[in-house]
Amino acid sequence: GLVMIDPTVVTVPPRDLKSASFTPSSPLPIIVSNCAQETYHASWLFSPPFSTVAELKSKLEPLFENLSEDKTAMEKAIALYPYQDPVEIFSLLNCDMRSTCPSNDVAEPCQLLSIGTYTALCRSQTSFGIPPVHGYDSLAFFGYISNKYDIHVKETDLKFQRHYTKMVKKLSQDKKLDEGWGTFPGKSMTYVNSDEISNVGSTKPQQTECEKLTDLKLVKYGWQNK
Repeated sequence: GLVMIDPTVVTVPPRDLKSASFTPSSPLPIIVSNCAQETYHASWLFSPPFSTVAELKSKLEPLFENLSEDKTAMEKAIALYPYQDPVEIFSLLNCDMRSTCPSNDVAEPCQLLSIGTYTALCRSQTSFGIPPVHGYDSLAFFGYISNKYDIHVKETDLKFQRHYTKMVKKLSQDKKLDEGWGTFPGKSMTYVNSDEISNVGSTKPQQTECEKLTDLKLVKYGWQNK
């Protein structure tokens, strides 16, 4: 856990700091990150909520009518994810609208909080069937120990775990990050299935998708736990 003590009482959420009348003074580096398919549910492997793209569209259509006056918004949003699997389309779209894009919005005012704000997106696929869902990064960090699932990890998972753990330790102990990983918005980190695992880029996480979803007025509010 992290205990943050600041002489300034922060009375607004991070995304509202930019327009606040005060600035917190603790010089802490911040990583704003999420997994690429946060809202995917493990049960969908055995019982998917949609079997075809047509079924996905029929279920989303009344929801999009409440989100946008643009009658073509749903088709335009789905077109950003050119995949055959309707569950993959839905989980990526839903995650970008509710997590990745709002996280990018939060990262900007977070610069006011810290000596550096960094962004990361975990796209690294597991070897045990589920995509990078909510908590996968934490699960890897703590050694794939779960009270719910019997997880049989392979070298792919262990490689991600070693790299991710090393990154967190490097930040907490040495206040350093991976080579080339600069502050937001100039640089961002994406974790993928590759020899290097980490991939530093010069765009925000899901920048193209987020810009188009924002233009469609579909990035309205982030995922909030209550």
